[in-house]
Amino acid sequence: MFTDQLMSGAGNLNLFANIVDGLTLGTDIIQIRSNTLTSRELKKLTNPQKAWYKFITIFLVPILLVFYGSLRLFLRGKEKQFYLLGSAK
Repeated sequence: MFTDQLMSGAGNLNLFANIVDGLTLGTDIIQIRSNTLTSRELKKLTNPQKAWYKFITIFLVPILLVFYGSLRLFLRGKEKQFYLLGSAK
């Protein structure tokens, strides 16, 4: 049942250690062992990808914000004109 092949997997070894700890010490130690670090490395970007992300953050986002602000200013001006025309009658 407990052959070397079965115990060689890190997940299986952790499972058996949790079973033994759960039976002898309780469940508190199991929660500590299950908090293992995971590697979340970012992949390397190519030069065109880097250029694209720089373009988006430096130029495209501010241009969109200026466009949205201008559109909002224009629509509020139109709304003000409609209000003033309606209240003048």
